[in-house]
Amino acid sequence: MSEWIEFNEIPNEGKKTRKFQVVNKNHGFPLGDISFFPRWRQYVFIPAPGTVFSNGCLSDIYEFIKSLKRKEAKP
Repeated sequence: MSEWIEFNEIPNEGKKTRKFQVVNKNHGFPLGDISFFPRWRQYVFIPAPGTVFSNGCLSDIYEFIKSLKRKEAKP
């Protein structure tokens, strides 16, 4: 999906929603997490401290979150 980052599903014990770690493809460095934020009723990206993102990477993260929303909306 993305040239520079990948989205790895991680255990989300006892939760109905999924959780993902966003990782740099070249070095395996964790860049943040994507998880469901109940108060906003949507998935959000929580960046790791000290990380910096280009507009391309942010766009890839946005598209991934958008795809999660579509998948969960299907019965």
